[in-house]
Amino acid sequence: MLHFLKKLLARWQHVVELGRYRLDNFFTRGVSAQFVVLLVLMLGLILLGTLGLSLGLYAPENKDIAAIGHKFDEGFWDAVWWSMMHIFDASYVSQDYGATPGVVILALVISMLGLVLFGGVIGLISAGVERKFSELAAGNRPVRETGHLLILGWNDKIFSILDLFEDYHKPVTIAILANHTIADMQEQLRTARTNIRRIKPILRTGSPTNLSELERMAFQAAYSIIVLADESHPNQEEEADICTIKTLMLLASNLPPAPPRPKMVAELQRQENLEVARIASRRSISLICSGEVLSRMIVQAARQPGLSTVYSSLFGFADNEIFIQPQPECAGRRFADLRFDFPNAIALGTSSMEMRDGRPYFQQHINPAKEHVVGKEEWLILLSRGAVLHQPAPAAPPGPESVAPPGRNFARERVLILGWNSNIYTILHEYDTFLQAGSEITIAALHEPEKAHTLLADHLHRPLVNATSTYVQTDYALSDRLEALLAHSYDTCIILADQSSGERDPDARAIVTILLLQDYDTRHPQHPFKQIVAEVLAAANSELLQHHGKTDTIISPRLISMLLAQVSQQLMLERVYADLMNAHANEIYLKPVRRYTPQPANCTFADLMRAAAELGELALGVKRKAEAGEATKDFGIRINPPKDTPLALTDHDEVIVVSNAEHPPGA
Repeated sequence: MLHFLKKLLARWQHVVELGRYRLDNFFTRGVSAQFVVLLVLMLGLILLGTLGLSLGLYAPENKDIAAIGHKFDEGFWDAVWWSMMHIFDASYVSQDYGATPGVVILALVISMLGLVLFGGVIGLISAGVERKFSELAAGNRPVRETGHLLILGWNDKIFSILDLFEDYHKPVTIAILANHTIADMQEQLRTARTNIRRIKPILRTGSPTNLSELERMAFQAAYSIIVLADESHPNQEEEADICTIKTLMLLASNLPPAPPRPKMVAELQRQENLEVARIASRRSISLICSGEVLSRMIVQAARQPGLSTVYSSLFGFADNEIFIQPQPECAGRRFADLRFDFPNAIALGTSSMEMRDGRPYFQQHINPAKEHVVGKEEWLILLSRGAVLHQPAPAAPPGPESVAPPGRNFARERVLILGWNSNIYTILHEYDTFLQAGSEITIAALHEPEKAHTLLADHLHRPLVNATSTYVQTDYALSDRLEALLAHSYDTCIILADQSSGERDPDARAIVTILLLQDYDTRHPQHPFKQIVAEVLAAANSELLQHHGKTDTIISPRLISMLLAQVSQQLMLERVYADLMNAHANEIYLKPVRRYTPQPANCTFADLMRAAAELGELALGVKRKAEAGEATKDFGIRINPPKDTPLALTDHDEVIVVSNAEHPPGA
């Protein structure tokens, strides 16, 4: 008997545990399962209240009790109503005063249990509504868009990209996927964006390296995709370029190899990761190395004052924009004869496409020879104000007599670089190609000399040819140490966004240094710099430097953002921009106006275009020296001005041209 009872007890415990297990599993199914359980318990409690019939609920003693209704049948349905009223309204028990003890006790029991269950239902409904609002705020719903611009990843360039598309010639729907919360992204956009009119992006939280997240963003239906070097990924020890490469692998594997497919461009930070990214993307996605591009811009701005403003004018969507379009009526004509066929545009060159390994490859021809004949399959590269207008022009009259170009005097230069970041190695190599043998480059930063020399040995993959580099450990943001450094006299100064100091805001260090240089220049006019270039990360900080006339500021995120935005709309522009910034191809130069006309006061831009063409160059605009310090007048830069309007230039002004690279002998 004892053995039987033990066995029965064990069996009962097993049934209880199994019931708990089933109930736990049921509850984990979500709000709907919990709601069903509460409704079942509520129904059971209502039925429990009908036991009042057996306790004399409708006995003669309870005939005058206010809580007991007699409308239906004075039986089951009236008992159900009496039970429901006590469950849903606990105060209803007060109307049972004077009833028989059994009825009062039952009323108290179901009222107390009803208070618990009904409160649970209300709490569950409230929690469900709150959870639904949280899900909506978290952006967990799929994106229901087509033809949109999809941005994958998050860094400082995203603000400039959004501001740039405010000036795009047609409305653009932009969706963003990043690992930040929706609230964080909204707050950053609110504080960092300066121009909010049309673009209000669709924000979603998720990982760009997850295929299901990409599908949630409708990536296959997007018109274009921009992959940023993601700084929002949770594993901060993982390099941003690795995240980009993972995303490229997903895109390349899950999109068709040919149109219709989104136009895609990705940002990489380090040049050594480019080849791996090309392999990961199956060489089907445009890649822009922000470090390499920025290094080129810094070096060229150091050589050509005002060039950063020219880049901003060429790479943006406002005012002038570069288009690559078919112009069938121009086929079979010499490129030189097309210069005046476009009243609001400048013909920069031609672009052709060929298939390589089953994929399209674009080949650009910037500033081709005058004898170049436009082929039937070639498109024209045009710099235009608004929509391109084509009006075939009659034979152009001969231009004014051009001045023979003077021989260039390749003098030795002394360059000072203040600060240190990952772009310094590319800057050294790039600058070395423009220097005369025997030039000197001095680097000043806060790294220990041993560390600086080790970094140079590890990352400077080939020695400098025309310059020798020297490293000095000093805090150049202190007045006395900067003056000691400048006592040696330099021609050019480059201020980098310094990572050697460990400061969180390198812009603050750059601003202090510029102010010190300005003060030094005022006190020592006998040793002026030819050019000062500063790398500034925040556009707002650049505004503080606009009135420093001798500083050609580079805004890192904005210029790279311009390239990413432009290429995302026209993939062919990738090679056009690469050509314009290539030291060994066609470059942008600012040259004296007297090189092109003996009468700058009376010339038109058409005159400058003809004279530049005679020298094998392509005129893009002019720079007025008198307006070089005025931000409201684009620092004197005029890109693609009207061709027939007199420019009223002076001998101090310059012409912006595209010309073959100029290198000293042996460079």
